[in-house]
Amino acid sequence: MTATAFLVQHALETLRAPRQQARWAMSVDLSRSERWQALVLNTVVSTLLLWLWTFLTVTDEAVPQESIQQLISDLVIVYPIIAGALQVGFAAVSVYAFYWGGLVFGGRGDLNGAISLLAWMAFVLNLVSLFQIVVWLVFPFVAELIGLFSIVVVFVMLTCFCAELHGFRSLLMTFIGLIFSIFAILFGFSLLLALV
Repeated sequence: MTATAFLVQHALETLRAPRQQARWAMSVDLSRSERWQALVLNTVVSTLLLWLWTFLTVTDEAVPQESIQQLISDLVIVYPIIAGALQVGFAAVSVYAFYWGGLVFGGRGDLNGAISLLAWMAFVLNLVSLFQIVVWLVFPFVAELIGLFSIVVVFVMLTCFCAELHGFRSLLMTFIGLIFSIFAILFGFSLLLALV
């Protein structure tokens, strides 16, 4: 089995048994530097896939002018390097939020595990995005459904990965904690923007 087939097999298994695959992702013997490199690489690939999806699907008529979606589309298409840098920065912030947020609620995770899990999550989501783009070329409506499915996948993986990283038993309480943390982070960013 090739390395690509091996990773794709684990990615498909992640959709079926995320907690088990979270344990596998954390157990891979990589240095912290290599874990960061994997996260950055997957984030860059994510930006490229987002650029391709935006280029293929977004038209001036389809998106209201001066909307958030239009601003994001313009940023991705016109300034892909800036969009990529922002995504890498957001990924780095997410790692520490994932790590420290769990500790606040009594978790026992470690930073290396948090990096590995978010890098692996990005890889799985990149495969879903690639599949969505291929399907869109033939069945656009089905591709839209895949997009909705990917939103569910994000929250399922975040919940299961966080529970596995920090040793939480209840997925429901972990999910509630994640939602609380997300709103707290967004509120913090809004305050920073208000001060600027």
